[in-house]
Amino acid sequence: AIPDCNEVEGGAHDKGGCEMVDVQSARDEAEVVIVEAVPKSEHETYDEKKSHMILGMTLLFACTFCFCIGNTLVNLIAGSIPTLQIGCLRFSSQLVVSVISIAVSTKENSYYVAFMGKPKNRWKLFSRAFWGVIAVMCLFAGLQRMQLADATAINYLNIPFTAVVGRIWLKEEYGYLDALAAFLCSVGVVVVVQPPALFPGSSSSLDMVDALFPVTSAAAMAIAAVSIRAIGPSEDVRVIVCWFGAFGTVACPLTMLVLGIGWVVPGEREAWLLAGVCVMGYLGQYLLNRGHQVAAAGPVSVVKYIEVVVAVIVQAVF
Repeated sequence: AIPDCNEVEGGAHDKGGCEMVDVQSARDEAEVVIVEAVPKSEHETYDEKKSHMILGMTLLFACTFCFCIGNTLVNLIAGSIPTLQIGCLRFSSQLVVSVISIAVSTKENSYYVAFMGKPKNRWKLFSRAFWGVIAVMCLFAGLQRMQLADATAINYLNIPFTAVVGRIWLKEEYGYLDALAAFLCSVGVVVVVQPPALFPGSSSSLDMVDALFPVTSAAAMAIAAVSIRAIGPSEDVRVIVCWFGAFGTVACPLTMLVLGIGWVVPGEREAWLLAGVCVMGYLGQYLLNRGHQVAAAGPVSVVKYIEVVVAVIVQAVF
């Protein structure tokens, strides 16, 4: 039996026994600290990683359809409503829905903590919101200047960008096969778009200056996606959407004021299209954020390439 440090036979203290207990306790505490310091993902079994990857891909698969429908609606509004106004309405709707949802369901003693998220995640939330707003604005600008399929195809260069940023920032696995797949997908994008600089005999009317908008959107979207992955499941997905919506709601009107862009009152047709953009935008954002929370940013984002195919079909229909 291990002797008690406070009471031993004869009323004397057994220093040797106490030291043994103290050393063992220190070792146990050190082991606990080491285990807690290791990221949760490193403790996942193969089956858990596989399950999370399937869930993440399923969520992003559903997300692609929401965004594709939303992008189509933006393309149909082209010329009627300014890009920044469309973005402002979409961001504000996401903010309102998120705030109401959090306020109704929160169990926090402080609403400030509930809305702002955990202190350790706030710079990541800012990164996700900042780059996410830039991505959406550049994408909308590209959609109003280019064919739907072309803008969508170029924008999906964000998938190899995401894998690279995830490797640099989060040290996620990125092997030779991943790099080969990203390269082949990028070649596929170029073949679909057929830029005149690379295909002189092409009938494509792609303007290289206009193409800078979806390319910038792709790079910004990659940083935003990895920011979500860095936050992980430690934050409620509604908080992430709330930050995104709040940042965009403030940034868009200010930009409109600086650029001297007036607010346009939409007609009945445009109002219904804008409502669809808002609904699809919120659903897409929720699924996108949740998908990147549960699975590695690089591999799971490959699923979004399906939107290129969907965009070509939708463009042919409309």
